[in-house]
Amino acid sequence: MYNKFKFGERISNLRKERWKLYKNHINNNPNPYEKYSFCGTQETLAEALEVERRAISGWETGATSPSLENLVNLCEKLDCDVDYLLGADKLPDISPISLASHYSGISTPIIKYGLENPDYLDCLNFFMNPDNCSALFNDITLTTWSEYLNNRILDEIYDPLKTLICNTFQRYQAFTPFKDYCSDGFKEELAIALPKSQMFFSQQKLGTGINIKACISADIYINLKLSPKNESSYDTLLNFLSREVYDALYTKALIEFQKDNLGKSFVNLFNRYLDD
Repeated sequence: MYNKFKFGERISNLRKERWKLYKNHINNNPNPYEKYSFCGTQETLAEALEVERRAISGWETGATSPSLENLVNLCEKLDCDVDYLLGADKLPDISPISLASHYSGISTPIIKYGLENPDYLDCLNFFMNPDNCSALFNDITLTTWSEYLNNRILDEIYDPLKTLICNTFQRYQAFTPFKDYCSDGFKEELAIALPKSQMFFSQQKLGTGINIKACISADIYINLKLSPKNESSYDTLLNFLSREVYDALYTKALIEFQKDNLGKSFVNLFNRYLDD
């Protein structure tokens, strides 16, 4: 028979037991009980359940009872059955799915869905096999793409300079084999497209050249120590563009070069899966 005071005692004891498991393995990497890191206090449990701390206090003392939704969430967080909290005698074991999730790094919903859907699990295992997916998930498709997306240097360069730089790189691409790409070669193209006579580092009238101060962010302008009084400003800017901007454009070109191959590889891999 349901006893709200026993119910509260079991919530409190279970929370502390789960916290103890987490603490006893805190030096493990990964910690198989990492998901219980919120069990240290009523407040941290409340945050995990998105309720107020006084709600947890009320439950643990038996003063109040959780709603059905909160009860289900509580059981999922603490890995226990509703029956146990409501009075069953057996102390719940840690869910095998939870342990599998912590050791593998695969999220619990994926594991649960895989167990419930054999076709999905079969497909997942095929595509997760390194022998099959290495062509899809490698340094170019993951690391290089991430580096390009995180490189914001082009956002700090404005037109008309930005357009000139991108057009120059496109011309460089058109006449240079991919294996021969290099920052020095790009720098030579930049020197032709952006002659010193057309670069100015102070306000100029329209039509007399490119105002560099208006075409790059203030941070870059200051960090490069650009100034109309600095005779090396043009060379400094050219070196910067041929180094930093080249890296961003080269990475983008590398990604574009791989996109078609990536799509074909995925189709071929999926056909292999269907054939098997």
